[in-house]
Amino acid sequence: MSLVDEHGCPHSTDNADALAVWERALDLFQTFNEDPYPHVDAALEADADFIMGHCFHAAGNLMATDGRNRPKVAERLETLNGLAPRANDRERGHIAALNAWYRGDWPGTQACYDHVLAAYPRDTYALHAAHFVDFLLGDTRQMRDRIARVLPFWDAGVPGFSFITGMDAFVLEEDGDYPRAEERGIYAWETDNRDAWAVHAVAHVYEMEGRLHDGMDWMNRTWDHWKDGVFAVHNTWHTTLLHVEAGDYAEALSLYDSAMFQPKDDYVSDMRDCAALLWRLTLFEVDVTSRWDELLPYWQDRVDDSVFAFSDMHAMMTLAACGDEQGQADLLLKLEAVAKGKDSNAFATRAVGLPVCRGIQAFAQKRYGDAIAALVPVRYSTQVMGGSHAQRDVIGLTLLEAALAAGDRSTAQALTAERFARKPASPLNRAYMARSGL
Repeated sequence: MSLVDEHGCPHSTDNADALAVWERALDLFQTFNEDPYPHVDAALEADADFIMGHCFHAAGNLMATDGRNRPKVAERLETLNGLAPRANDRERGHIAALNAWYRGDWPGTQACYDHVLAAYPRDTYALHAAHFVDFLLGDTRQMRDRIARVLPFWDAGVPGFSFITGMDAFVLEEDGDYPRAEERGIYAWETDNRDAWAVHAVAHVYEMEGRLHDGMDWMNRTWDHWKDGVFAVHNTWHTTLLHVEAGDYAEALSLYDSAMFQPKDDYVSDMRDCAALLWRLTLFEVDVTSRWDELLPYWQDRVDDSVFAFSDMHAMMTLAACGDEQGQADLLLKLEAVAKGKDSNAFATRAVGLPVCRGIQAFAQKRYGDAIAALVPVRYSTQVMGGSHAQRDVIGLTLLEAALAAGDRSTAQALTAERFARKPASPLNRAYMARSGL
């Protein structure tokens, strides 16, 4: 006997309680605001063999991009592989995707989820997990097309439709369709004010268009709905970007101190956001030494992780800003070893991660010519290491500041002209025009 959930997806369980609490977990998960894990665990308490509950734990640990989670993932996969013979085709598709993900075969993971979604376009968790893998790969086109393929099967009468609309807003923004992204993101949030991902999608639009005051108004308007949620650090980071670009460093630091850095927080995504903000402020000669010192132990403990090149970049920012020469040397040795591998992260490390980390190190050591030499060849391929346009912009900022510091007028002017053409209203870009002599 099997049961079917509210999205028409079959489950091999015959426990109605497990399925009901799973549906509640999915609803909370899609908010990017409320914690779904107690409900996932309740589903597993109702049915210890509830396959999607185990899939949720395995995928969640993989999404965290934390090397320390690999033993937990291995344990879940052992359970799931043992359950596979009694699973249905959809569940086996999830299990296959997770095995590929664990092996480091991210395109293979995409392909597995593609098969699941072709048969079950309302499989919410498959859609979210695949969306995240697209993000790991910096695969904007796949991210866009994945949502487009399933949208005809969703409408306002389907539970969770607004969350899918919020996901669509983000992919439209990453694809450069800012008007539609803004419209769909606002619709998603106004439909369900819990949707912190939709808030984030619209924040991206305002940052990319240089509409700083619209962005600040938006984040202030929505603040009370996400400030205490699981996505609070990242959305606060987006808020700080607006203030940094406006030149209001004091407000950015106030938000960092009150809502971003938390001494007991060891979630990699949050610590990436902390490093990303501090590095930007360091580029602009704001003294954040004490804050770097607080962040340093976190990244020192993760020098050997190297499961996601995008995270390694933030580790190098922290180690280099703090002058930890041994940590920098250890990280580069680790990345050189990783780059010799054959998995997806090895390719990203080899192609982009290592040059970017070397460029950041060179900048911190005031070897500005070396920073330019490391960063220029990869600046049009940084998407390979994952992250969003807004997140990867820190590489471009580092390169431009290196050109200015090196007195490389032609490179500085070329880079400034590119930035100004994209966002002429940006106070930061106007300042770069003056600094570069344009």
